Amino acid sequence: MCMPKGFRFFYIFPGDEHEPVAMKAFLLNNKLKGESLIDKALALVNHLKADKTPEVFLLNQKGEIKYYGAIDNFAFEVGQTRTVTTRFYLKDAINSLLSGKPIAQKHVEAIGCYIE
Repeated sequence: MCMPKGFRFFYIFPGDEHEPVAMKAFLLNNKLKGESLIDKALALVNHLKADKTPEVFLLNQKGEIKYYGAIDNFAFEVGQTRTVTTRFYLKDAINSLLSGKPIAQKHVEAIGCYIE
């Protein structure tokens, strides 16, 4: 996804087992633009009430959560993915915000591993 004007992307890596070099490689390999942060104490994870990875949070300028959950429907069970992604929840939420329309789905359960 290209970076929409006025948006900042942060990739939060929970826990203390992440190496900066591996995080940078992850962003490059997945063509992700933005900043990566290590949340060793899980402070941001707890503040947002994040429980899985990957899980996305779309916040407005006031820090209010406008959408959270799955990025898209690529994964349908842990370890099970689709050949073709057909729903783009985060993209739809961003487009709604940009156009001033209400976000149709404010939450879609993320599929992933639990954050411990």
